[in-house]
Amino acid sequence: MADRPPIVEYGDHAWTLGQGLVGVLGALLVSTAITQPFTDLVVGAGLVAADGWMETVVRTVFQFVGFGAAVGGYLAIADDWDLIGVDRLDARGAAIVAVGTVVLLTIQFAALFVFDLIGVSTGENQAILAGQSEPTYFLYMIAVSILFVGPGEELLFRGAVQGLFRRSWGPWPSILAASVIFGAIHVPAV
Repeated sequence: MADRPPIVEYGDHAWTLGQGLVGVLGALLVSTAITQPFTDLVVGAGLVAADGWMETVVRTVFQFVGFGAAVGGYLAIADDWDLIGVDRLDARGAAIVAVGTVVLLTIQFAALFVFDLIGVSTGENQAILAGQSEPTYFLYMIAVSILFVGPGEELLFRGAVQGLFRRSWGPWPSILAASVIFGAIHVPAV
């Protein structure tokens, strides 16, 4: 029989949602507080040119290091290290990752193909726009995305936020709520 979350009151659900939202806001604030000063330090030391594509790469690294610092700070202050579950990947998990990746890429390419057929244009990613003038940017951003962006976002949204929600709501509602928050912060400003 699957573990079920304890029965909680609606006020507890609202409190948990508030904790998750404050966690995201806190991570954004810590990230902002870290990003500019450290980027300025790197630029000031002459390691990268100001206003160049490499400054954007450095800024991205510090932004997602900030996410990790915020989550680590929360875990230390709350003394809640069990919130972030880390398991070794087994054969079943690896198969799920591989099949899921293929399925999601297939869906993405099929959707792009259908959009092209019916004349719907998709939005342009800021990373694509930045790399059009300097293709080397893409090579750096591949590494930065794998080493910093992905782990930083997953640690915050799938680790801390979804972990908080899972304790109160169970697995599926927590996945949905964390995904909605993740999507909401990725909506471009109008």
